[in-house]
Amino acid sequence: MVPTLKQTSCERYSRVTTADLRERAHLAPEDTGRHDVAIIGRQEYAERFVMGIAQGGYTFPVLLASDDGIAIHRNRFVPNEMDAVFRPLLAIDWGKIPYYLFPVDVDSELWEFAELVIPQVLELMGSGEPRILSRHLEETIPCWGIAPPDYQRRLRTKMYEVMDQASRRQFQPYLRENRDQRARQRLQTRLWDIISNPLTGSSDKRHKGWKQITLLYKQFLAFMKTGRDVPEQQVLDLRPE
Repeated sequence: MVPTLKQTSCERYSRVTTADLRERAHLAPEDTGRHDVAIIGRQEYAERFVMGIAQGGYTFPVLLASDDGIAIHRNRFVPNEMDAVFRPLLAIDWGKIPYYLFPVDVDSELWEFAELVIPQVLELMGSGEPRILSRHLEETIPCWGIAPPDYQRRLRTKMYEVMDQASRRQFQPYLRENRDQRARQRLQTRLWDIISNPLTGSSDKRHKGWKQITLLYKQFLAFMKTGRDVPEQQVLDLRPE
């Protein structure tokens, strides 16, 4: 079936207001003084895709994506500078585009944040980092920099909660929050010291450390999902004597 754009959808899009952008999309006021609603579809469906827009007389800019990039097919953006970006074509290498911008949002559960934060912590431990900084946690979210400051603050709050829980529970032997005010002021961030690192040293030590840390991560994730501790499992050595 060839996709079409329904009149009901067009009507709903036409009612998007500046207040919606501020209150529901969490954009800063200075970024919402003027906006367009743009419709994006695939090049091969161009004729049917714009049918609903043409019938309803809507002025949405219609962008069509091809193997080479994105170009305007119908109507135009109000700011001439924006309109010029897509004429004749905004060239894009689709192989380098991330599949998502925000793997979590402010409404995501803490365990979803834990799935991002803890593997990052383990990777940093494996590379010998002495401490975990806020910026390390932010790196788990692609395009972090485009989020408004208030939205970033709300995301950090959940990341910090995951770190607090981890350093008080399964990862207590390895992580401890640094409460030195001078260090916090100097770095302008909260930080957690790696007080013991089983992921450095000899290859044999690292191998055993990864087994134990991986098990602790699974236990921690289960706790974050259920609120209950799972029985500790022993890693059996099944190698012949």
